[in-house]
Amino acid sequence: MNRYQINIVGESGSGLLSTGEILVDALMEAGYFVFADREFPSLIKGGYSCFSLVFSDEMVSSYNESCDLMLGLDKQGMQEFNERIVEGGYLVHGYERLSGIADMTKDLLKRDVKVYDIESRKLAKSVGGNVLMTNVVLIGSLWKLLGLDYGLVESAVKRKFASKPKLLEIDLLALRAGYDDVKSVDKLKKIFENFNESNLDEYTLMDGNKSVALGAVLADCKTYYAYPMSPSSSILTYLADWSPQTNMMVKQAEDEITAVQLNIGSSYAGTRAMTATSGGGFDLMTESLSLAAMIEVPLVLVDVQRPGPATGLPTWTAQADLDLLTNAGHGEYSRVVMSVSSADDGAAVIQDAFNLAEKWQIPVLVMSEKFIADSKKLVLKSDFEQIEIDRNLTSSSEDLVSQMRYGLSENGVSPRWIPASNSVPYYANGDEHFIDGRLTEDAKKSELMIDKRARKVEYLVKELPEPELFGEEDADVYVVGFGSTKLVMDDVVKVLDKSGVRVGYLHYKYLYPLKLDKLTEVYQSGKSVLLVEGNRAGQFGKSIESEFKRDVFASRLLKYDGRPFYLDEVVEFIESNLNTHGK
Repeated sequence: MNRYQINIVGESGSGLLSTGEILVDALMEAGYFVFADREFPSLIKGGYSCFSLVFSDEMVSSYNESCDLMLGLDKQGMQEFNERIVEGGYLVHGYERLSGIADMTKDLLKRDVKVYDIESRKLAKSVGGNVLMTNVVLIGSLWKLLGLDYGLVESAVKRKFASKPKLLEIDLLALRAGYDDVKSVDKLKKIFENFNESNLDEYTLMDGNKSVALGAVLADCKTYYAYPMSPSSSILTYLADWSPQTNMMVKQAEDEITAVQLNIGSSYAGTRAMTATSGGGFDLMTESLSLAAMIEVPLVLVDVQRPGPATGLPTWTAQADLDLLTNAGHGEYSRVVMSVSSADDGAAVIQDAFNLAEKWQIPVLVMSEKFIADSKKLVLKSDFEQIEIDRNLTSSSEDLVSQMRYGLSENGVSPRWIPASNSVPYYANGDEHFIDGRLTEDAKKSELMIDKRARKVEYLVKELPEPELFGEEDADVYVVGFGSTKLVMDDVVKVLDKSGVRVGYLHYKYLYPLKLDKLTEVYQSGKSVLLVEGNRAGQFGKSIESEFKRDVFASRLLKYDGRPFYLDEVVEFIESNLNTHGK
């Protein structure tokens, strides 16, 4: 698998993000698949950030902690991240006081790292710019070192700064100055000797939150309420920006409790509604989950996870809210917990969530992650198609007179109609109630209603698909995971296949209730079954083994430092467990 990784490092607010976006755009124009993500502190300005960019001649969806080339925008960023450069790699930087980084440079040379120092400030000022344009100078220098067509990066800069025509003229001069400053490119050009260019017309660059927002639009969601909380906030801004075209009412609520209760009210009134938050905001919504379950209105709620507890690591990633979502709310009721894995499937997952919520009149909780929310990858445009909408609303015919809104049924689902759409009224009562919604404290009636609501999950699990097996059916080793684990496993399967190791990855989209037939088949193969999960307790693994009532996993790779799974660490974990047999 031909792949090359560039890490752009510097202080937050130094132009690091725009630098990465320009390079991503230009590399796509050059015909390369890209994957990008940014590690950054929870500061508006300051702290050290790292924008990781991988490009390849085939689909790529993960990155390593180490990089082949580092682009250093400032001294502090280089000092923080220079150890990530691989032996024999490259450093391109614009820090002009070389004596201040002499020790670092000496250490890099010992690792055979080639260092290119560019007088970026001097070059920016020479064309009428200022120190804020040093990143554009460095983009030009890097592009020359890569030996790629100058016109591609020039066009990318034009697209990026098209709204600032006066500055754009100087930016283009700075870009050219950096490009012309580099004379020798022969060695670095060799990285492209085995790369093949691709036609990417069928693809579009997408992040996970944008995919989720598109899913809401395709599902005909007409109201979106949220209180901003990283890393879910961009779903709110995407939908707000699109609202003139979609006619979706988008409202920033004063808090998370208001957001979810507005959601319930809109759903009760008959419109599709959604909200999104992160773990701390979800905590505030849990009482309302129980209300939605009691009055049996559909509820779609997205939790874009970050590490906790409390404020935790606001700009980092995790898979640690599974137990919370599976058990949130007081009392007993049916729910579905689903997971988004990447920008590829976010839109489809949200559409499925709405159909499930309305068919079964339950809360459907969708897990995403910061890594999914912010990372950008190429996805097929054809993946963003509308799935048939199933509202499960009863027509306003006269036979409703003989039905009750909470009437008992075999699968727990009762007729649902939009209030005031006909002459048949009903109560939506948060207290225990009987089939017409009227309050009851009768023992037998209460038991019947609790059983009715619980039966939904017993029946809906039969309709859920089994987890999907990627990679090899007859594998040497199997890995189980959910969420963004699929991103890294897509690359792991390809990398290990080239070294003769057949890996099967069993991916769970539906985390509760669990389907276990496919996993049972994998387990009974006698091959090692491994768990890769982004939390300390191995919550999903425990859930599976609780259902199995036995140990399932030969080994676990658990990560909970706020970072995503890196390709190299997962490859190493699997290779070290090839001879470990299941119990």
